[in-house]
Amino acid sequence: MAGLYNSQFVQRLTRGVKGLLPMWDVSEKANISLLTVSENATFLIQDEARNQRFIIRVHRPNYHSKKEILSELMWIQSLRHQQVLNTPEPLTMTDGSLVAEFDDEGAARYVVAFEFLPGDQPNEDESLVAGFELLGATSAKLHQHAKNWTLPDGFERKKWNFESAFGPEPLWGDWREALGLDEQGKVVLEQLCQLLESQ
Repeated sequence: MAGLYNSQFVQRLTRGVKGLLPMWDVSEKANISLLTVSENATFLIQDEARNQRFIIRVHRPNYHSKKEILSELMWIQSLRHQQVLNTPEPLTMTDGSLVAEFDDEGAARYVVAFEFLPGDQPNEDESLVAGFELLGATSAKLHQHAKNWTLPDGFERKKWNFESAFGPEPLWGDWREALGLDEQGKVVLEQLCQLLESQ
């Protein structure tokens, strides 16, 4: 792993998650395994003694506020209640709240749990056409829901536009510092940014 999510950082996150497990009425002896690392770190929790299996997402530091995370969960719950998509259900803690947190060297790390939904990755040897058709249909449903949904009071999310993605202070950091981006790639992307900004 490179960048923020190096092995020491993941070990710290794992310890933080372990300390929170009783908040979902799960034993600290449950098995914790890292599934993926992208914007956030996602863990699979398996408590064989209680026949429990669920997902925990540890949010990237200093990115989404607790209010923004709760807003995202409101949207997910709306998708579920309106039967737009079969999204994983956010799991409440024993105190009824949805967002936990732990201290990571002085920074608050926000944590959310979701029910486990089984699934499989596409096989490299099979056609991906049906999968992309499903992806397109799913995207259309999400866009339609977002267009028609009345935002709840207090809903707060970051806005994605040219400035927030490519401007002087982009939300995900400067794309010019991306790992593996060579000079030729920078030239092409600079031209793309100029074109997008002129539109």
